[in-house]
Amino acid sequence: MVWPECLCVAVSAIILAAVVRRHHCHERNGKMNWESVGWKNVACDCHGRSVLIAIQRLVMAAYVALTLRVMTISGPVVLGTFTVWSWTLIGVYMVLAGLCSAFNACGFKLAA
Repeated sequence: MVWPECLCVAVSAIILAAVVRRHHCHERNGKMNWESVGWKNVACDCHGRSVLIAIQRLVMAAYVALTLRVMTISGPVVLGTFTVWSWTLIGVYMVLAGLCSAFNACGFKLAA
């Protein structure tokens, strides 16, 4: 059982190295265009609407919170795994992005 795990780690490391190298090349050449990312890119969907995406994001955050609550019924030991920490951070992202979309739907705009 050790070889499949080692192979999985090796393949993951190779893929990660390729992605990091490609990102580094694009970033060095100035092709990432981070300057063009703004409030509308975070708060709205591709059609410029923010109400529906705010609802979707907040519902996903509620789902994450619900599943975390169900998992912790057996005890807080489950919160020590990397998977649960990743799931928790997805929930935090959904709350923050959902609030951005909700504020945008209410007319709040971030000053640029």
